[in-house]
Order: sequence, then C-alpha cells, then structure tokens
Amino acid sequence: MVLYFAYGSNMNLKQMRTRCGNSWKRVGVGYVEGYRLVFDGNSSRWGGGVANLVQDSTSRVWGVLFELESFECLDPYEGYPGVYDRKEVSVVVPQLGQELKAVAYIRPKPREIKKPSESYLNTIIEGARENGLPEDWIKFLESHR
Repeated sequence: MVLYFAYGSNMNLKQMRTRCGNSWKRVGVGYVEGYRLVFDGNSSRWGGGVANLVQDSTSRVWGVLFELESFECLDPYEGYPGVYDRKEVSVVVPQLGQELKAVAYIRPKPREIKKPSESYLNTIIEGARENGLPEDWIKFLESHR
C-alpha cells in the first residue's frame, strides 16, 4: 500500500472510483506546507490549465490523503513519468494529529499559468466539498472561475 496526496481533480471520489475502482481508501483531509496551487500547462482532456504544485515557503495546499494499492491506476491519467513526476511530500492530517509522508504528482517544470476549464474546476470543487476541505480553501478554488 502507498499513500497518495490528491490536490486536484483526484480529490473527487467519483473520479477516483472511475480511475482506481475499489483499490483505494480515503485516509483523511490534510495539507502540505511550502507549496502553492497553480493551474498551468494545458490539458486537451480538460480543455484548460490543470492543477500543479510549485514551491512557495509562504503557502499551504489542502487536499485528500488516500491509500492506494499502487500508483498504476493513476499513472496513465497523470502522464507519469513524462508530464508529472511523483514526489514525496509531508502531509499534515489534523483529524489524525499526524504528519504522514505521501506521494503527490507534481510537474517538475511549471508551465504558463492558464485558466482551468469550468468542468475541471467543478470536478475539483465537488471533491473538496465532499471530503470536507476548509471553506476558505473552497472559496480559494472558486476564485479561479
């Protein structure tokens, strides 16, 4: 089993079921320090910029921590290893009172900032809401409309 930190569309539980079947479980909601969420590059699948993390010592990114059997179910969707890399991050999970090591998909070379498509952003916001991410984080996501 591996721990995975989702901060984009994979926070959406319906999408996780579509991509990984039943080979995962939700561990909890958490955040990583020292990164900022951006929408960059261009996804032909989604029709706009997609979520990425860039280092920023003054920022924090909220997301969902999952336990997966392996990354095989997500790698094709994340363009691993050509587009995104897998990077270990420390995830603070307040409800567990723990900081856990997990893997996040991060593009090593950030691209031009682009507006995300409405459907992509809706998928992310739906995932944030259904997992109970903080309301101020959801408002931040909504500000990208």
